[in-house]
Amino acid sequence: GKALHHAFDSIPLDETPIHECLHTRFINQQKKKQKQNNQAIRSQTVFTAKMGLFRNKNNMNKNTANAEPAAPTTMANVSGLTQVALDGYDPVSFFDNDPVNGNYTISYNFEGATYYFANEDNKMKFQANPKHYTPQYGGYCAFGVGAGALLPVDIKTAQVYKDKLYINLNGSVVEMFNGDIDNLIAKADKEWPSLVEQQQSKQ
Repeated sequence: GKALHHAFDSIPLDETPIHECLHTRFINQQKKKQKQNNQAIRSQTVFTAKMGLFRNKNNMNKNTANAEPAAPTTMANVSGLTQVALDGYDPVSFFDNDPVNGNYTISYNFEGATYYFANEDNKMKFQANPKHYTPQYGGYCAFGVGAGALLPVDIKTAQVYKDKLYINLNGSVVEMFNGDIDNLIAKADKEWPSLVEQQQSKQ
């Protein structure tokens, strides 16, 4: 192809109208062939992509068919390799209005978070009713959850309100939160499930 193309180029075009026609036809054939090749590649790419989507959809359907009903989802604001919650504070101690650090040797794991306790009695109380003692919204900033965001917290802002534990970003946020606490809790309660779902979809 290159040799023929080079030979045609070496002939003066103004003296060879026949060559010009042949040369044009040759170029057009090459363009047509290239276009066909590109179309074939695009078709194959689209087909492969569709098949991939089809297989993924089938796999999802199979997994859904075989899966057990999903349990209620949640997530916790934890830190470190041991997934410690509440910065290591004893969750039961907040309800005694005397927050203290827990002992890492007295621990209990609940819904992916590790809780430390100051003593065995507090651990037993927690085990009997963990939902009661765990912080609302997984220990994320309550004000932030109401605004649709997952924010860190300062453990010093922890407070028990209507027998539930809430934590916030900082002192200023606590003031805003407490200024309209019932409405803001209602907002956070509404937003929390969708935040959990969004976070889990990223995993």
